Amino acid sequence: MPPSIHHIRSVAGAYLARHSDEHGSFSLLFAALVSPNDPTSLNTFPAHVPCSAIVKLALLP
Repeated sequence: MPPSIHHIRSVAGAYLARHSDEHGSFSLLFAALVSPNDPTSLNTFPAHVPCSAIVKLALLP
């Protein structure tokens, strides 16, 4: 089961509390978490797709 949006947000928030200078690096993650599409949903893909490609596609507007 993938982590929930709440869990991702709280872990990222805890990290940024210690490393506030990296907040800009997390802007795409936070944008994905508020998008209408659930980035934590378990989608199936018809062929072998590398994880990095799925992450990049998930972050596209």
